[in-house]
Amino acid sequence: MATLETQYWKFLEENPRSILTFEEWKTKWADDLKETIDKLQEDNYSPYCPVCSGCGEDGCCKATMCQMSPDGSYCESYLKDLKIGYLMDEWVMENLYEQFTDEMKEAYDKQYDKILDKLCSQK
Repeated sequence: MATLETQYWKFLEENPRSILTFEEWKTKWADDLKETIDKLQEDNYSPYCPVCSGCGEDGCCKATMCQMSPDGSYCESYLKDLKIGYLMDEWVMENLYEQFTDEMKEAYDKQYDKILDKLCSQK
């Protein structure tokens, strides 16, 4: 995360006519942030999906927990993650699988069957 000084210099780059000193900018920034936080608290905002409790942060919650519900918060991004995983597996099968040792193929196939059985047994 950028330091306050770095953020201030970025603010000045983006707002070359600004006459705010660093201290004035910090006060304005804090006031703006407080307004946003107060509004979120008034609205009972939660960053978590009301359907699956996912947070939507890359690399945090697993896309496989997504229910792809119309009421979900991050379904589009999780669907993208799932598509990436599927396309990568397809690429591995087309380009690498035949180069695997017999032990690697056996381990891959065993894990694939295990995952398939688990998913097929779910309601």
